[in-house]
Amino acid sequence: MKKFTRIMIPFMCSIAMALGVNVNAQDGCYAASVVSFDQGQRSNGADVAADRSDEAEGLGMPDMSNAAGGFVSLGFGGSITLQLDGAVFNQPGADLAIFETSFSGDNCGQSDDESAMVEVSELGFIWYEVGTICRDGEIDIEGLPIAFVTQVRITDDNEGSGDGWDLDGVVAINGCDVVPDGLPESCDNFDYFVFDKTDDGVLAIYRAKTVGANSELTLITEREEGTEISLAYNEQENLLYGINPAGTMIETIDPFTGFVLNTVAVDSGYGGGVFSAVYKNGFLYSASGQQNRVVAINVATGAFVEVVDEVPVNGGDLTFIGNDLYLTTKDGNDLYQIAGGEATLISSIPQGVHGTSSTPGGQIAMIARNSSEIQIFNTDGSPAGSLNATLNGETFTFKNGDFTGGCNIPNNDEDPECLNFNVFYSDIPLGSGPTTIYKVNFVGGAADLGFVREFDGNANYHIAYDYDANVIYAVNENGSGFETVDPFLGTSTFTAFPESTQTTTTAAYYQGKLYVGSSQLDEVYVYDLMTGTLTFIANAPVQGGDLVVANEQLFLASQNAGGNWYKISGGSATQLQATPGNGKVNGAAALDDGSIMFSNKDENVFRILDGGSVTDVPVFLDGEQFTLRWGDLATGCNLLNNEEPCTPDVANGSFEEFTGDGTDGALSGGWDYVPEENVPAWSSTDG
Repeated sequence: MKKFTRIMIPFMCSIAMALGVNVNAQDGCYAASVVSFDQGQRSNGADVAADRSDEAEGLGMPDMSNAAGGFVSLGFGGSITLQLDGAVFNQPGADLAIFETSFSGDNCGQSDDESAMVEVSELGFIWYEVGTICRDGEIDIEGLPIAFVTQVRITDDNEGSGDGWDLDGVVAINGCDVVPDGLPESCDNFDYFVFDKTDDGVLAIYRAKTVGANSELTLITEREEGTEISLAYNEQENLLYGINPAGTMIETIDPFTGFVLNTVAVDSGYGGGVFSAVYKNGFLYSASGQQNRVVAINVATGAFVEVVDEVPVNGGDLTFIGNDLYLTTKDGNDLYQIAGGEATLISSIPQGVHGTSSTPGGQIAMIARNSSEIQIFNTDGSPAGSLNATLNGETFTFKNGDFTGGCNIPNNDEDPECLNFNVFYSDIPLGSGPTTIYKVNFVGGAADLGFVREFDGNANYHIAYDYDANVIYAVNENGSGFETVDPFLGTSTFTAFPESTQTTTTAAYYQGKLYVGSSQLDEVYVYDLMTGTLTFIANAPVQGGDLVVANEQLFLASQNAGGNWYKISGGSATQLQATPGNGKVNGAAALDDGSIMFSNKDENVFRILDGGSVTDVPVFLDGEQFTLRWGDLATGCNLLNNEEPCTPDVANGSFEEFTGDGTDGALSGGWDYVPEENVPAWSSTDG
């Protein structure tokens, strides 16, 4: 067995291991190209001989013969960076075999031993030292904070005489695979995000959706003066990151509410003139105009490593197209590609570009000051089209700020046509008495309440509908937690909040999270149904009312000031308009056509707001018009059972009830009411 030098890297638990090589040449994964070669000199200061200086000799299948020729000498202190045929993933045992040529054989411990330090990288931007090898060696990448390796860097580490460590070749012992870019094959939910600073200092973050030839902006949140940031988007987790111009702080931002979830301080030594950012695999890549360098910052710890220096950073932005990193700068209005520790000029770009993003088609989208277009370019800098920027139907002009975008991977399912849209109403008696949940059936211009569940005791419950799992979350008004209710069987289980939200009167579900509003605290919280964490997100005038998600935004219907409609963003509530009805709004929810339905205490109708018009829908229970008390509304498409629901037979102008738990073939779900005028005439004859 060949000997080796074994070194433990404390923070990575990686080692250079003994080489007991059993390479399968059929795997065919070797060093495919030279990214960079910085050859040192011989120990006597002379240049390395030409027949030992051909970098291509380190590519492909190594000959493993220790014979003359077929290798390249690094020279003393020299270094070579190699691109592999594909991605090498961690497997049991060693993952990479590195071969050196020594005329005296493979056994380390002789007078002519030659050693080299080995580093590996996922994409060639961030490097991890994995040990020192003597002559040949093996590398195990287990324990590294990266998913795979595509590049290997070998640096001579000799002190004796000669021309340094001699590279024969590198082999991926278990083969390699296609280099992943972390993106789905197709994206049905691509978002752009814009941070804009107007000439009079107004700061805002927008979401932009492509609709035809337009990119339609929607305000996420406005920010306080002096909180300018550059944006980056984490597609895998649907999070925004913002880094301040000083480069000292990174914010994690919820793109749904604009709320700052947490902040991380960046290690000292970086910053100044920071107006660009892009996210990739746990790191925020950022460029400093003051230092003229690009670094990669760990978003969890704030530690950073340098990616490239001596680049003309002046405004502009960074963006990844697949695994390739690009830099735009106002200094010369140029586009660069960053690879191998160098920035290579690609082409010129329009003046004033201050933000870039990837596109769904793998191109580069750019925004520029005083432009009303998102301009699209190929990666060679050639123009490929544009989108018109609009806000509320009006042309939007970019001023100063930043731009990012990507596929919202956690929510990348294309919305199907909804064939089974559910509406639920929670009725809370005045004074004491049990809360009852009803399913709302719309027939003939009326709303019929069908029984789902009655709770024991006098506890009040406010509801949200999880359309992904087809369950109702009934939040206890005392703020202790919620019941998860099966709308078919009516059974439920209780989940406690980690802390009380006190008097809680509003609830809404969206993308795996339960949003609740406390009328006692005038605060809105989000409960993560996966992790069980409860987080404050906004101050808001929660008085009765309800929370509603519409057009990827969170709204509050409140009894405050006679009934008002608020948008929740950036940690606060902005009043938009009055709610329809008598001002005693107790429930609100979005319908499948985009309209909003409201319920008000002491009324016997639901009020549907569609644009500027309001339609009243009378409410019935057991054939009698029903007066709403305290309550709540929840809606959504039943995605688990998205089929046309069955319609029971009815007698003219009456109800027919189905009973049973479903196990005997009978149906449950309460009463369906159909007015007589909506039932076709029928007759029967004696058989």
